[in-house]
Amino acid sequence: MNFSYIASITGYSDPADLCWDILLAALPNRAMAIFFFISEDDMQKYAKQTWVSFGSDAAANFGDGIDGLGLPHPRRYDSLSRK
Repeated sequence: MNFSYIASITGYSDPADLCWDILLAALPNRAMAIFFFISEDDMQKYAKQTWVSFGSDAAANFGDGIDGLGLPHPRRYDSLSRK
């Protein structure tokens, strides 16, 4: 699933408008940025490589893991790997 698809099924003509609405609706909570790093086709290509692994930038159950908003890191329990 990507922003273009979500925009098309939610009535947005521009995926960027959807992204801004997500950011603004979440204030002052968790959504602080939306990033695009790789196309879906490239993700499928790279995920098939034996030397590729997926991980998280969050500590795995170290301490309470609660941030200043009283929430755990969003990737503490899963980084949504596709392998």
